[in-house]
Amino acid sequence: MNASDQANRHSGVTLRQAAIIAAFAYLLNPVSYAEFSIYPRLVIPGDIEQTVQNLSAHSGLFVVAILCYLVSFLGDIVLAWSLYLLMAPVNKAVSLLTSWFQLIYAGIALCGVVNLATAHQLLDAPNYLAAFGAA
Repeated sequence: MNASDQANRHSGVTLRQAAIIAAFAYLLNPVSYAEFSIYPRLVIPGDIEQTVQNLSAHSGLFVVAILCYLVSFLGDIVLAWSLYLLMAPVNKAVSLLTSWFQLIYAGIALCGVVNLATAHQLLDAPNYLAAFGAA
């Protein structure tokens, strides 16, 4: 029994299925929609007042961007798993290392999304300016 058969026997997923799952995880990633469509409408570089006004006026769009990031990080977890299965027959140790790096990236980036959610909560508060010490 070769390494490919052994890896597939334990996971129940063939290499072809793992490749298809990885391809869909890449292709269905909604973060490009958030980065190239939503944020340019909301965030004005160098003008924080206008950015805050845009985020307050279009809070639903801001929530959609946050959800795009969350779906993207769930896709990163699926991607790490499928790429591990796909590359394990070649070199199991390197495949495991790259999968862990992908999971660590998703965890760190998730912390950034928590900050976006906190900013959304602050902007929805009735007196968000008082939270920052403004009059």
